[in-house]
Amino acid sequence: MPPSFLCSMPTGLVMRSTGSRYSVRGEDGGLHECVARGQLRIKGWKSTNPVAVGDRVDYEPQRDAEHPGTITDLRDRRNYLVRRSVNLSHHKHVIAANLDQAMILVTVARPRTSHGFISTGSISRRDGIRRPARFPSQ
Repeated sequence: MPPSFLCSMPTGLVMRSTGSRYSVRGEDGGLHECVARGQLRIKGWKSTNPVAVGDRVDYEPQRDAEHPGTITDLRDRRNYLVRRSVNLSHHKHVIAANLDQAMILVTVARPRTSHGFISTGSISRRDGIRRPARFPSQ
């Protein structure tokens, strides 16, 4: 039997992020509750959350309901959507990763939609989200 460090970790997709807990859908379709390994938080990213919804990750599956699995590595991102962190001005908060499509919904009158919000969304789309959708106004 090979040593455990030579065995490959399963790969999954982060479906939900709540605080320090992540729901990862494995290749078998099962959902695993996981936490991020501490090393992911100190890799030098200026981000408040190293793992985001949409990330492809390597993980150790949870053993049972009382022992969550562990996200061990983060795969490269195709793209991501960020906002400036509320408390840490030089950090960013990754909202979602590996997006195929993004939609910006705005209102005409109330509540007022900020032009900066529309510009930020448009820039994010140009940076890698390839399928814009257009809807006629009512």
